[in-house]
This record gives sequence, structure tokens and C-alpha cells, in this order.
Amino acid sequence: SRGFGAQGSPSAQDFFLLHFGLETSPSLTGTADSLESMAPELFNPDNYTFNLYAIPTLVTGVAIISLGFFVLVGERRSRVSLSFFIMTVAAATWLLNYSIMYFAATESVAYVWACLGQSGVTFIPAAVYHFTVGSLQIYSRHRKRVWLFWFLSAVFSVTVLSGDNFLSGVKHFWWGF
Repeated sequence: SRGFGAQGSPSAQDFFLLHFGLETSPSLTGTADSLESMAPELFNPDNYTFNLYAIPTLVTGVAIISLGFFVLVGERRSRVSLSFFIMTVAAATWLLNYSIMYFAATESVAYVWACLGQSGVTFIPAAVYHFTVGSLQIYSRHRKRVWLFWFLSAVFSVTVLSGDNFLSGVKHFWWGF
């Protein structure tokens, strides 16, 4: 069980860990498995259990991606609706993968879903910025900055997916991983 900060009160890191269920201690297992070697485990139903606490993020993720799809179709695939859809895909990637992580019964399976979810998080700032400059019709003036943000997001995503430099494990709480 993880204790609080030196003064007995929760530190910012303790709050983050309690809120998001992420562990930064390299002592946890599950980081050595690559996504390819984990595929059979990810699709094995025995590695999942029902978790009521996963339902809100699952419903929210589905609602967000549905909203993005309806806007994309309703606006006849305009540039702004496409950037809005991409923004909803990034947010839904985060929420849906975290929902599956909450359903996970094993640490190694939860870790893979946490990495995939965090990968979605890395694209949210670029997607929001792209949507904003598109909505304000100032994309042509900010084109280089938009693509710089997409590049930086991709770099962070590769960092998340390529090892334990960004996320070294998950921690099990009473509500799940």
C-alpha cells in the first residue's frame, strides 16, 4: 500500500496516482512485454472482469466519438468538422482505452491499455489547437505551428508506446487499475 508524502498529507504525486491509478515506480512488472507479445492476452476474456466503475468512461468515450461522427457527417466533411472529429477521436482513444484498463484483471493487460490510453492523451492538445485555428479561420497563418504540435504529439506518443520511460506500470486500487 502506498503511503502519503513525508508530512503525512497527500502530495501532488499522491493525488495524481490516486486520481489516475498510474504508478511511476519501476518496481512493477508488465513493462517488458511488447504490444505484439501481449496480443493473445489482450483478447483473452479471462483477463477481464466486470467493473462498474469502467462504465462512465466507456459511455463518455462512446458519446464523444459518436458526437464527432455525427458532426463530421452532418457538416459534409468540412475541414472544421474533420478537425473536430479528430479531436473527438483523440479524447475517445484516451477514455475507451482507460475503460478497458479498468476492466482488466491482470496488471500486464491493464498496463497495455494504460499505454494506449496515454497515447491518445498525447494527441489531445494538437487536436484542440488544430480545431481552434480551423474554427477561427486562421489556419493558414498558423499552419506550421499546427503541424509542429502534431509532430510533438507523435513524439510523445512514440515515447509512451516504446518502453517504460513515460509510464512504468499501473497500480491496483479498490476500483480497478
